[in-house]
Amino acid sequence: MRFAPFIVIVLLSLATVRPASAVPSLTPDTKAQSIVTEAGVRCGPGAHYVRGHRAPNGAWVPGHCVPNR
Repeated sequence: MRFAPFIVIVLLSLATVRPASAVPSLTPDTKAQSIVTEAGVRCGPGAHYVRGHRAPNGAWVPGHCVPNR
């Protein structure tokens, strides 16, 4: 007899819980856009920023500005 009230309470609590949205918001993130803007501002006119990467010989090349072609 103690089990029946427990079931009723659990069912009522589950009925009031709203599921979280499984789909993320489709609005663009303003922070992500500002990062792209900052990358373009780092270098002067006629140049663009290249992120750090591995060279073909495996050496690390830090991020730097390169002239536009």
